[in-house]
Formats: sequence, C-alpha cells, structure tokens
Amino acid sequence: MNFLKTDYGWVSDDALKLCFHSEQPPDTVEAHRIGHGSCYNGYPGARVSLKEAIMQRAVEFGPPRSSSVTTDTKWTGNSYRFGLCSLPDRHRVLIIEINGSGNFFYLWDQQDALVMWTTLLRQIPEPQLWDLLHGLTGTWQNGTHIERNRLYAMVAAGKLQRRKIRGQDAYRCVESR
Repeated sequence: MNFLKTDYGWVSDDALKLCFHSEQPPDTVEAHRIGHGSCYNGYPGARVSLKEAIMQRAVEFGPPRSSSVTTDTKWTGNSYRFGLCSLPDRHRVLIIEINGSGNFFYLWDQQDALVMWTTLLRQIPEPQLWDLLHGLTGTWQNGTHIERNRLYAMVAAGKLQRRKIRGQDAYRCVESR
C-alpha cells in the first residue's frame, strides 16, 4: 500500500483512500485478530505491515437504503467503508474499516483466508459484502465491549481481586452466592 502526501495528511493511492493525519504514514498497524484461529485462542493484536498489504477491493455502503429493519433512516455513500488487502502470507487477510471514529484494522488469520475472501469478493454484490463486513467487525467489537463491561462490573462489585503471584499481576474471581 502506497501513500500520497496531501494538505491534511497521507492518503493511500488506491480506491480505499485510507487516511492518516500524521507527519508520516505508519509502516505497520496493530490489527485485531479475527477468524477461525482467534475464536479459540485469545491472541493479542498483531503488527501488520502496510507496505506489504495489497488492496484487493474497497467496499462502500452504496446507494441509499434502510440502515435497519426498525427505522426509516437511510444510509448512503462512502463515509463508512471497508477494504480487503492480501498479505504475503496466504493464510492472512487484512480487513480495514474506516468510519467517523477512525481507522480500524482486523487480521483474518485462517488456513484458507485468501482463497475464502477472494471467492467472496467475486461472488457477493457490494452492498451485501458491506453488510457482511459490517456484521463481522461489529460482532467482534460488541463481543469485546461486552466482556470488558462484564469485567468492569466484577471489579465494581468487588468480585475481581488483583494480587501478585510469583511477582506477576494476577486476577482472581471471587464467587458469591
């Protein structure tokens, strides 16, 4: 992925138009691990090289349509978009989400990642592909928020205690009836 200097920062020279408001675009980004492998293992984020990422497709919301089944609000345009990038390791695909809150990076880490995503890119129309990516990343975000809030509630209720074990911080859940 290459970047061009603009008056307001750095913008990728592809259809996604990934933007960084900084002195220089980053060489690497921290990506959340998603996909089959990360479902079972609580891996920390992964550093991914943007220089090695090759844009496969930028996905926009598309023409106006309802944003949900319970409201008449219509979304449109490119203010909320996704990009799918291949990486040198065929088992990894970088999903980039751009919205009003910033840039978010997800590393799809799975045995058949590149084959699966290139097949989906060929077969699913853009509005449905956007829905799939939005649902996937939204589910990941929601899961992390729910777990974080559960832990905060346990701390507030005094059910999670921090102590040292062999010099390391450790946490213990206190069960109450």
